[in-house]
Amino acid sequence: MLSKTGVSAVLMAFSLQAASVPAIEGVSNGVSNSFRFDLHNYGDFSRAQKDLHMEWSPTGSNLCLWWNEGSSARGKPTRWLVFTTNGVLLSSWTNAIFDPRGSPMDFPAIRPWLKWSQYLTNASAVTSDERESHLFCSTFSAGGIFSSTRVESIRLDPAGKQLWAQDFSESGSVQQMKVVGEGGKDLFVGFSGVAAKLLDTATGRVRHSFTYGHIEDDAEALGRRKRFGLRIPASDVSLRFYCGVLAVDAQNRRVAAGSFYDRRVRVISLLPPFPQVFEANANESPAITPGGAWRVYWMDFVASGSDLVVEYHFSASPPGSPRRRTEIFETGTWQRVWQTDAPDVHSVTVSSDGKSMALVRNNAVEIVPFGPVK
Repeated sequence: MLSKTGVSAVLMAFSLQAASVPAIEGVSNGVSNSFRFDLHNYGDFSRAQKDLHMEWSPTGSNLCLWWNEGSSARGKPTRWLVFTTNGVLLSSWTNAIFDPRGSPMDFPAIRPWLKWSQYLTNASAVTSDERESHLFCSTFSAGGIFSSTRVESIRLDPAGKQLWAQDFSESGSVQQMKVVGEGGKDLFVGFSGVAAKLLDTATGRVRHSFTYGHIEDDAEALGRRKRFGLRIPASDVSLRFYCGVLAVDAQNRRVAAGSFYDRRVRVISLLPPFPQVFEANANESPAITPGGAWRVYWMDFVASGSDLVVEYHFSASPPGSPRRRTEIFETGTWQRVWQTDAPDVHSVTVSSDGKSMALVRNNAVEIVPFGPVK
């Protein structure tokens, strides 16, 4: 995890287009200390595109929203908006890469979907010290039995020298990477499916391999099939925990893994022996109803790791009106402290002091006091 100090406001970009934008005051939504920022000029976010994210600056004074302008992250420009908690739009960029030693918004981490020379990443992380900065990225080439996954380290300078590369084709595609631990010595590499790895950031050597909690064996899979009255083969992957989305809390060394086939969420310690410390919706059935099925869609540790936000989506067939649920768990007790089933609310985040929350509702960003959605 990068230091939040020593920010030098260095910005590097390919095809960087800095936009001079007028200050736009937010529109009050009737709640004290809140504002509403309309997004219709930037696109339709009413259906919650997966690559739309929000995050507060470490000081809590600014809020950053970013997304990929297109249906896929691959080859699409990334749009960034930064505005104050009073609703003033500060700046807008596209196709930006931020030097980890600093950025205009004082954000301490590089973001996914960044383009570095010829490298197009679906997961990335950075580490930085007083001498240099390193970009860790993954590439996945789909090709059936010839699919390949590679993780590499690149020095973050104009030359972009590769420092090391590791092939993980047997592990599948990378969902998320993040530098964790004291001194930035460990690189968490989380794969879709059942397992993850910790790598040595200096050499790429695998320090540890572990699973996202206990993965059901054949007998346990048969037990789940019988308990839920399912008519699917015992070998069906949905009878076992299969991770489809990850969230990493680097400061507290833990990872949340969300199931692709139901609403189960597991939190795993990133310290050996990597125990499971929490599971939400443990008795959730993977059954696909006539109308569709639920799955974990997106997660994030927020408020300096004090809360875990989980967004679930109901995948309907044929597609109809969006159904979603968002829950927030307090990580000290793992109690559910906030929940909404409002179909027009998504991309929820909480400020570092835990007093405010930002969300997208009816294609607008709202900042409101942390509490039940009205």
